[in-house]
Amino acid sequence: MIGNYKFEVVNSWVGWGDPLGGLWTIGIEEGEPFRPELISKMQEYHPFIYTGHYGKEERLHDFGYTVAKIAAPLVNAKWNTYAHNFMWDKGSKVFTGNYYPLGKPGTHTWPDWYKDLFELTRDEYKKNEKFYMNIRIQCFREFRKQQRPQAIVCLGKTLWGKFEKMFVQYPNNFYYPIRGVKVFLKDNVILTYHSSHGWLTNLMIEEIVRTLKKWGVQLPSK
Repeated sequence: MIGNYKFEVVNSWVGWGDPLGGLWTIGIEEGEPFRPELISKMQEYHPFIYTGHYGKEERLHDFGYTVAKIAAPLVNAKWNTYAHNFMWDKGSKVFTGNYYPLGKPGTHTWPDWYKDLFELTRDEYKKNEKFYMNIRIQCFREFRKQQRPQAIVCLGKTLWGKFEKMFVQYPNNFYYPIRGVKVFLKDNVILTYHSSHGWLTNLMIEEIVRTLKKWGVQLPSK
């Protein structure tokens, strides 16, 4: 394995929230660096954590609110209230992860001190991406078998092909209900744009919610 045991923890970490039999939302990468204290929590709760245990408010930014706008209509709740009061808590059946284990090398999400924390340089990380992503993809596939989500929504147009590799078993069984939304019927997987820079529109969110309801996706209310 490239890197130390802390990197192994991060690379096999699947996400935040309540993954059992509910709605999964998968983004591209972490928006902020992993601090040592967070990695300690990740080790303690590995491979996922209910945000009631740690870090909900830190994760309620643009992407988190987008998750709420997708999930809240399934329980007839206001998205902002739902986000703060129940989403990602144990029993919510809403779970969020990322395709990549860390932020992109070269951005503010890859600080200099990662080299000491993970015993891994930016160049090593990029050079060995295929190796560690194969491990990570397998972690997600096994976790999906265990947790059996009702549906998975993946956000990030640039990663549609990678999301398909991770989650789609029937790649020819899809349709586009509207531009920017790709629906895989047999897999209960939806691909759409990311929420950053205004790419994900309200019309796309409404179509995603409509599809989830059509599939009979049900989430508990608090």
